[in-house]
Amino acid sequence: MMTIILYILISAASLIILFILASCVVSRQFHNFVDREIKEVLQQDLTPNRQLTAEDLEGLPECVQLWLRNSQVVDREMIHRARVRQTGRMKTSPEGRWMPFEADYYYNVDQPGFVWYARVRFAPGVRLLARDKYFNGIGSMLIKLLGIFPVVNINGGVGINQGSLLRYLAEMVWFPSAAVSSEIHWEAIDSYTARATLKHNGITGSGVFRFNEQGEVVEFSATRPRAVGDHFEMTPWCIPITEHQFFDGLRVPSKGEVIWKLENGDFSWFQFQVQEAEYNF
Repeated sequence: MMTIILYILISAASLIILFILASCVVSRQFHNFVDREIKEVLQQDLTPNRQLTAEDLEGLPECVQLWLRNSQVVDREMIHRARVRQTGRMKTSPEGRWMPFEADYYYNVDQPGFVWYARVRFAPGVRLLARDKYFNGIGSMLIKLLGIFPVVNINGGVGINQGSLLRYLAEMVWFPSAAVSSEIHWEAIDSYTARATLKHNGITGSGVFRFNEQGEVVEFSATRPRAVGDHFEMTPWCIPITEHQFFDGLRVPSKGEVIWKLENGDFSWFQFQVQEAEYNF
């Protein structure tokens, strides 16, 4: 009897070890796949180097000009690439539990695009690997449990494309010199708010930036496509920002959350803290 029990235990341990090894291999494959996509998105860096000057701010709403000056981007080289490292927590439904994550963002500012690569602790010893991408006007989302089992795999379509474009527009707060892009039109609403409209690759997205008296961004809001089952619904969406810090010489948002404003109340699903940011690497 003891021999049978020992055999079962050894077999179970062997299977667990094999599963862990297979998961590590597949996770590495997922990482290599994302790394290739990052290189693909970042290679389109075509704009010659030049400084952002005070003349570039002319014609922008006053609150936007104050934001850019406060961010310390004036008289500094224009941002062509950005990398932002985040930590925080997220959940998939209002009733769901919070899951810790760490993530890296890579942005191409000259040719609007990004890759977001996150590692989410789904359960003890179990991770979700997630990659969101916006490239050449096409958005995509890929999430795999343990890097093996697909959970979400969406590539292209009006909803994901426009949603990704709006996400890029909102996250411009981390590379502020993009605000003077010819693809972005600004409209003053009042002394503290301005609407930005981004047109790129045939898709248009518009959102409102709200600032405080010091020229800091305190909120971005828009109506954004939200995935509901197998379709998208236009839903109010906002990103309140609570802290700012200096990273690589720029003062940018460092803490906030992402909220879907649903009919039955606000759904705060993503809370983040920026740990690091670098530019033109």
